[in-house]
Amino acid sequence: MENSLKKNIESLKSYLDSREWYHNVTYYGEDQVFTFDLELDCKIGKIHYIIQIDDNFCQFMTTIPCKFNDDKKCQVSEYIHRVNLDSPVSRFDMDYDANTVGCHYATTIVDVVPTDAFWEMSILLMEKFLEDYSDGLLDVMCGNGTAKEVFEIIFGELNKETEF
Repeated sequence: MENSLKKNIESLKSYLDSREWYHNVTYYGEDQVFTFDLELDCKIGKIHYIIQIDDNFCQFMTTIPCKFNDDKKCQVSEYIHRVNLDSPVSRFDMDYDANTVGCHYATTIVDVVPTDAFWEMSILLMEKFLEDYSDGLLDVMCGNGTAKEVFEIIFGELNKETEF
């Protein structure tokens, strides 16, 4: 294992320990995967958060803990595309075979050992993304409006929050 990978792993472990977040570590070859649960302020509640780290790249991932019916596939897909066009950082991903939706954010960590502030910002970016958009996703999954209608409502609410 390269020295930079060890430092990156130690940095993340130190951050999670300082927050007293219980976490598991799994090894995939040289990469290490940290997993922990995170409470969100939205309808989905708790997510199982996954951070995969290697020498110069870090991915933050989760899967929304519910499935949608086949007849909602087109509307869910449209909602995801609308959200992804609006978001500069995090993204929804759809598994068409399993009828599930995941979320991810990725960043490079080349020639730098991530600080606590880096880990905090990276985790909060996806947390904020899910808190902003997952309620709308669940509405579309349950048939409580079309993708366009739900997105326009969510987008309007988010724009009201950022008005000065």
